[in-house]
This record gives sequence, structure tokens and C-alpha cells, in this order.
Amino acid sequence: MTRDNYLKLSYVTEFCQWFSTRLESRNLAHSWVDRRSGQCLHFDHIYDAFTKYDWRFSLLIPGHSLHSGRSFGENHAALKILQAGLRSAVTGEHDMDTLCWSRAVMRWGGVFPRNGEWLRENSKGLAAYLASRSKQLNGSGADESKLDGFERFNSGMSKIYSLLADDFIIYDTRVAAALGWIIVKFCQELSVNLVPEALRCP
Repeated sequence: MTRDNYLKLSYVTEFCQWFSTRLESRNLAHSWVDRRSGQCLHFDHIYDAFTKYDWRFSLLIPGHSLHSGRSFGENHAALKILQAGLRSAVTGEHDMDTLCWSRAVMRWGGVFPRNGEWLRENSKGLAAYLASRSKQLNGSGADESKLDGFERFNSGMSKIYSLLADDFIIYDTRVAAALGWIIVKFCQELSVNLVPEALRCP
């Protein structure tokens, strides 16, 4: 099934419309306790969570000075540099540059150890590999039946593909948990007793 076809499914269309009108709804207020600091963080709605975005990073970007920050704007600026460098390396089929930029992405995402090792072990042909796989994910016509040949597809690799493919988001357990929570809210509001198959995100 292509992404276009998926987005036309009845419950998917309804969910997208429902969610788009609730970005500032207090029905989606939520809070959590940071297990490292013990601090309770509260968000009045989804947009409030965006304004309080907090991902602390510090990394040496290839050919640039040390970049660090934690706000959405600071992360966005760092990711634009990482994206430009990674796309240039992959397009130019430069394996070692691709390895360098890919490892920098993993360091930004805090998922370097095992992912960094895998990238190093697969550095030969890495540029062509990432180019081919990101092409499979690119665009609204991406077809899940053709998503073969992914030797490694985890939250770390989704960070790389989010920079190489258009309209592809980072997908990790936090994203899955947030989507699942919002989908349950949607089902409860519409009195849907069982989560529709199309909305059962892994």
C-alpha cells in the first residue's frame, strides 16, 4: 500500500482531520516525570509541548565548530547542517564522508554506540546503500511492499532517513507512544471500542 492510499483510508482520514483541529486543545494536556531529574513536566496541549521542546545535544559537526543547544530552533539549525552534509556525501557517493556525517547524526540523537559500530562495519558502499533505501522511502508514493533490503531499520537509522528522504519523520518508541496515546483519545471521543487496524501503529 502506498502512502497516498493509506492516507485515504476512512479512519486515517478522520484521525488526521480530528488531530489537526486539536493542536491547542486542553483535552490533550499531559505531563510526565523526567526520570533523570525527577522534575514533573506539564503541557497544556500539543502546541505547548512544541514551545517547550527540549532535546539537549552537543556535537562537533564535520567541518564546523562545536554545536550545542536544546531548543527546537537550536536543534533545527544543527539538523539543517547535518542534512546538507549527509545529502552531499550520499549524492557524491563518498563512503567515508557519508560515514562521518551519519555518525554525527547518531551522536546528535544520542544513539551512537551500536549504530556507530554498524555504520563503521558497513562503511564500504554506505553512500549507495543509504541513497537506495532513502529513495524507497521518498515521496507520497512510497510503497510498503517494496521496502525490502533494509539490513538495519531502527530509531537511529530513522534519524538518518529523516534527513535524506522528504517528508519522513524520526520514529522511535517516544513517537510511537505519543501516537498511540493520541489515537486512544481519538477512539474514546468517537466511541470506537477497538482501535482500527489502520491506526495500530507499531
